[in-house]
Amino acid sequence: MVHFNPGSIYYFDLDLPVEQRYSSLFPKYALLIRKYCQIWLETNNPSQEHLNNLKQLFENHPDKEMLEFVKYFAKECGIDESIILYIQFMYDFGFDDSLSMGCTSILINQEKPYIVRNLDWDFNDVIRALTINAIYIKNKQIVSIHLAIVSQLLTPHTIKNQSFAISLNFLWPQYKVEQQWQSVLQNVNIPSIGRLIYRLSVSNYQYDDLKNVLKDILVQHHGLLNIIGNKKNQCAIFYINDWFNTKKYQFCQEIQNNEDYLVSTNGDYFQFSIERYTAAQQNLKKQKDFSNPIKIVENVAFQYPNYNETTILTTILDCQLKLPFDVYIK
Repeated sequence: MVHFNPGSIYYFDLDLPVEQRYSSLFPKYALLIRKYCQIWLETNNPSQEHLNNLKQLFENHPDKEMLEFVKYFAKECGIDESIILYIQFMYDFGFDDSLSMGCTSILINQEKPYIVRNLDWDFNDVIRALTINAIYIKNKQIVSIHLAIVSQLLTPHTIKNQSFAISLNFLWPQYKVEQQWQSVLQNVNIPSIGRLIYRLSVSNYQYDDLKNVLKDILVQHHGLLNIIGNKKNQCAIFYINDWFNTKKYQFCQEIQNNEDYLVSTNGDYFQFSIERYTAAQQNLKKQKDFSNPIKIVENVAFQYPNYNETTILTTILDCQLKLPFDVYIK
């Protein structure tokens, strides 16, 4: 097992304008962001019409922070704004031809719960190189820490604050990418899943309040939100899919008293890649002690098929703001 802290640790002050907040990232990451964007364009091949529609639609978008972020990153990287905007919605647009087997999140129910999470996606080396510990400050106090891709800092996949932690698993949709385009374009006022996580991370919600918010909030995505609080029996998995059409959640699972763990993998609920879910469950049943996260990494997360050729990194989430994310690579 290799212990690895991704990239550098960056401090971002939420009280500063976007250009000042993220200025320390450039010019270091500009070339790598351009490479990352080009890979996604070549892989997903969005039409110029889609990109133009997206750019036009968001010129008057109410999310001013997102607009400022997109404009600033586009300028620093020498990329059209529509491209930077496009990659903010990778979780929401879906992928017809993704190579990834999908992420694994294991929620462990201890006095202080934690999540062991495998991040699986295409383009391992590029995403790993773009991954940083983003520590957010407000009023001179640390409010949250993200394990995030530099080009998508406002739409993170892994966050923690002192009250809760969330990992996001992408979930293959039941419909095609074209339908997802129309979903995003027609529901521009509804936050994407990554944007939702970002906003929650800098909020003052406690775990119980957060659960109630997630049951009522409007989102336009498909995904798995894996959530823990800072006390025992605060573990839950929310599967949210196509809310604006169905007006209901297909899945919500909460830890029961004295259960040791919950598991989510991307395809559990469509019977897709169910072998990863089964393998994690079988390996967890062999564990006698759940107090040591490293043992769960070694004995569950690092075992095939949960750890596979598309696994980028493994991390442990808790609710401690004094520590950044530790990352492990097999």
